[in-house]
Formats: sequence, structure tokens, C-alpha cells
Amino acid sequence: MEITLITGNKKRHKYFANLLSKICDKLNVIEEIRTKPKKKIKKDKDSKYIKRYINNLKNYENKLFNIKRQNNLNFKKFKYSISTKELNKKKLDFLDNLKNSDLFILYGCSYIKKNLYNFLKKKKVICIHMGISPFYRGSDCNFWALYDKNPHLVGATILKLSRKFEEGDIIFHTKPKEVKDPQKFSILASMSAFTSLIKRIEDKSIFKLKGEKQNKKKIIRQTTKSQFTDKIVKKFFLMNFDIKKGKN
Repeated sequence: MEITLITGNKKRHKYFANLLSKICDKLNVIEEIRTKPKKKIKKDKDSKYIKRYINNLKNYENKLFNIKRQNNLNFKKFKYSISTKELNKKKLDFLDNLKNSDLFILYGCSYIKKNLYNFLKKKKVICIHMGISPFYRGSDCNFWALYDKNPHLVGATILKLSRKFEEGDIIFHTKPKEVKDPQKFSILASMSAFTSLIKRIEDKSIFKLKGEKQNKKKIIRQTTKSQFTDKIVKKFFLMNFDIKKGKN
């Protein structure tokens, strides 16, 4: 089996790529490298709690998604690194190298459109959304589920490709194992998605599962990055969490 993963370049993305490399004959990786903005939107003193939140996630990511050096991204592979701005260009030179892929997986990459979407819509494509759709859509979904006292809606959604962002049919959901720390609980949603998806690829059931259309009436929040403010994150840190029961 040949698989193509279109993803980011963080540790969790590389960890997932490494898992996929062990279950397929060839793995193609299109690694999107996000370009940093030229100007800082906020001063450091205005993002104290966001920085703390992000540092906590990085620490968990380093512990949970560590790859042993001898197995480090050992692909039978084609690998292509591309900047965020280039991913949706009209002409993509690497597409010819992907035409024989049996399965495409989108995880942690930008919204797919233009030429790349036209190429992928004819293929078998699944997307990993960190959050439980349709209840939480947009950015930082698992953060908002915890903030809203909905730990039962922390997880990941495996869905089909759609022209509109995150509106694809839902194939299945995954949930992380329960732990006390809410941020660790949140990041374990990625691990649950990896584990469930690998299993369904290995037994080939992923090719048989049918999707279910999303009911937009069930949306609780559809969020953007701008809503994730220092004031909100400060409130999050002041909450007392019981993952089984919600927020106290």
C-alpha cells in the first residue's frame, strides 16, 4: 500500500508519519513549514498565559511524541517540504510523484484548495480534525470543549475531504484516555486519532467506512485564533477540572 501524508513539521506530525511508515510499502510526506509573521501581533507581556499554555503543550509533546533515533522517520519514501504560502499554488511540481497513492491523509496542514483540492477530490482522502465535529469546529477546539465544561467532547474527528473547510462527512470519532491534567488530556486526543486510524488502515476497514453528513444545528462553537486570548487562557488556568464530570 502507498500512503501520502500532507502534514506539518512539529513532533506530533513526525511521530504520526513514523507510525504510518511501519504499515505501508511506501509513504510520501508533504511537510508544510509554517512561515512566521514579520510583525508580532502582541507584546510578550500581553501574552503571559498563552505562552504558559503553549509551553505546557510543548513539554507534553516532547514526552509523548518522542521518536527513537534508530527509527527516526524511516520512510520508504518521497518527501517534499513546502512553505505555507506555496501549498495552494496553481502549479505543484510534486503531484506526479503522488498519483499512485492508495490513500491520502491530511493532518495539521493548511486549508486545501485550488489545484491541490482538484487533484485530491478524485482520490481516497481522509482528514484528521482535532476536535469533535460538528460540535466544535475551527481552531483550538479541544481547548474550547474543556473551557465550556464539555470534556466528553474532547477528541478527534476523522472526516472526508470537502471544498468548504471542515465540512466533510464524519467517518468516526476518537476519544483520549482520561487523565487529570486537562492539557495532557487534550494533547492525548492526537494519540487516540493515530492509534484508531492505524488500526483501520491495517485491517483495510478505512476503505469501507461510509461518512455521515454534519448537522450544523449541533455546532456549539466555531472558533478562530483571534478568540484564543490571554484573558481567556487566564480564566482556563483558574478553573478546577474533573475530566469525568467536567469543570467544578
